[in-house]
Amino acid sequence: MTSNTFKNVVAGRLRWEFLAGLATLAGLIFAIDVLTPLGTVEWLLYLPMCVLIAWSGRTRETVTASLLATVFIVLGAVLSPPGDPIWVAAINRSLGVLKIWLAIALAISWRKAAGQLAMQAQHDADSRLADILENAD
Repeated sequence: MTSNTFKNVVAGRLRWEFLAGLATLAGLIFAIDVLTPLGTVEWLLYLPMCVLIAWSGRTRETVTASLLATVFIVLGAVLSPPGDPIWVAAINRSLGVLKIWLAIALAISWRKAAGQLAMQAQHDADSRLADILENAD
């Protein structure tokens, strides 16, 4: 087995484990959500989960997790025992979905900008080094 093949196998396994962990966490949050009455904001726990995934640099998984969180937030409103009036819960949960999508959009944009800055810094450093080496003669 070559080194690259081994790396691909390990990366694939880690990706699967990452997704399994994500699904487990989302399922736990959803279970807590449907067991608590409307009006509690336990569904807000989806926000750090989605942001942490966004910070990991996994854009596809970030969008998947955010879609899953959105579906679970809506289902949680339907399946939760009575509590606050439904219109209050609907507004709170709608704002929660908005928070999740804004947060991941900002995190993805930040990671992209940070990557571009790092590439520019590397290019500048390479250019300076080439200039120094060229003028050293």
